[in-house]
Amino acid sequence: ISIVIMCTIGTGHLTSQIVTFAAIFATFVCVWALIRVYRVGIRELRRLESLTKSPFLAYFAELTSGVSVIRAFSAEERFLRGADQLCDDANRVFFYLWATNQWLRTWMSIVSSGVTLSCVAAVLWQAHALSGGT
Repeated sequence: ISIVIMCTIGTGHLTSQIVTFAAIFATFVCVWALIRVYRVGIRELRRLESLTKSPFLAYFAELTSGVSVIRAFSAEERFLRGADQLCDDANRVFFYLWATNQWLRTWMSIVSSGVTLSCVAAVLWQAHALSGGT
């Protein structure tokens, strides 16, 4: 980006400077809007993750401390089903957390592609005014 800024400022064309700075400003606005939306969702998902992980960890601690009683009453299957259900609930939230991170990654890639496109367009627009250093 700095090369594009230097090239457009160096040519002295007001229109190319305005286009370059508008593209940079639009990029900052897009990133700010994405982060603002992302923060709200990720905060709630992290809260849900801790809420679903806590019962699973408590259940596991009780399961390990009472394993002799569970075996005495032959209730292994029932307790394993309960642990599987709690594990599935915790993993469901983790999947949504992962999907939200992928959403942000995709949109940041789209924004960075837009920046690249605007940089290339600015350089090509000023190709006639740029010299190879001679």
